[in-house]
Amino acid sequence: MAQGRFTGLNSKTVEGVAVVYRSLTSPSLFTVRLEGISAPSELGLEVQASISTGRVLQTSLRSSQGTQNYTVEVLGNPVWVSVSIHSSIKDLDYGKAILSDGS
Repeated sequence: MAQGRFTGLNSKTVEGVAVVYRSLTSPSLFTVRLEGISAPSELGLEVQASISTGRVLQTSLRSSQGTQNYTVEVLGNPVWVSVSIHSSIKDLDYGKAILSDGS
């Protein structure tokens, strides 16, 4: 498990926690969970998650508020680095959670 608290960037406020869990039934499946997320409500926001070798998740943010899960398949034992809320329209990160090992 890896987790981190969001910090706002580029004069935007993003709050909440990102947590990454490995599936117990399929070791290559991971859940990127945004807990208590609060982000600007605008079109074009994405969730992006990165491991040490690059980005492994880039998809539309489902809601600017609340808790939500995103599933991604990654082989091996990845080192999770960060989860970002990114504006695809402005090409800017609005918030980033730097992840650390939660054990």
